[in-house]
Amino acid sequence: MMLQNNWAISILIWVISLSFGMLLGPRVSPYISYELNKIIVRESQQFQLDPQLIRCLILAESKGSNWAHSHKGARGAMQLMPSTAMELAQKLKLNIHAEDLWNPEVNIKLGCCYIQMLMQRFEQDLVLVLAAYNTGPSRVARWRRELKHLSPQEIIQQRGSRETKAFVARVLQNYQANKQ
Repeated sequence: MMLQNNWAISILIWVISLSFGMLLGPRVSPYISYELNKIIVRESQQFQLDPQLIRCLILAESKGSNWAHSHKGARGAMQLMPSTAMELAQKLKLNIHAEDLWNPEVNIKLGCCYIQMLMQRFEQDLVLVLAAYNTGPSRVARWRRELKHLSPQEIIQQRGSRETKAFVARVLQNYQANKQ
């Protein structure tokens, strides 16, 4: 009798855990909300980018959270540094403050502008673009000059930090998987 009760309790706990997991899953696991996706599609089209690339980048950077922030000070869904965001806002003739980076409309517009600039600078090479997004375009440009005999992948493998290598690999893997 005691064994049956323990078994019944175990099943009940499992069912309750599963139910909570199903209810909380989308909030805990990375995903792009419907509202965020609308912004991504609009802004990526404005900057002639693939919305799927922007989705993959956002999932890697912030797991789809508008309130994400890094220990280095990056903010919002696309994890923009305030100084970079201010330069981009100036280019787009937008009057913003650092707090505006929590606004997904502003954050994604500026992030897409930045990706477009990096695409032009690094001749559409996604490996270099993503590395530059993560570690800075000046650093990646220097690596490229110093290691011009290597492929972009080899450059990142030789010079990129563990974080940069993981970021580039994660975004590219998700992007390739979702393009098929």
